Amino acid sequence: MVPSAGGVVRDRMRTLATVVCGVESLALWAFCAFYLWELGRGGAEDAGRAVMSALLIAIVAIALAVLARAWVRGRGWPNTPTVVWNTLLLPVSWSLAQSGQQLVAGLVAVVAVAGIVGAVRARTEGADGRQDG
Repeated sequence: MVPSAGGVVRDRMRTLATVVCGVESLALWAFCAFYLWELGRGGAEDAGRAVMSALLIAIVAIALAVLARAWVRGRGWPNTPTVVWNTLLLPVSWSLAQSGQQLVAGLVAVVAVAGIVGAVRARTEGADGRQDG
């Protein structure tokens, strides 16, 4: 553990959770841009579906960016949403593997497990100021 400027205690697991949430957010922003690019070039079969998919992806990307920011700021609350989100990615990974996308499936699974481990093992500060974890 290393104290940072501003007195926030940082540890490797908190950093791992921060990086995972940030990378996931950036990846989703890229998917959002792809959907909009497809829409703009007329490649989307259903324009309404493409717009709604891009909007949903953007909402989740924003939520992950908020989680990453909370991790950076030393907040204690992002543990559960980080674990929930990354747990939801495990069936996505399985589905990708079943469809023959083993490389992508493996990448998604590794990132998801890293996010879960980081969030579960990160030190958090309770309301009374004592360190948990």
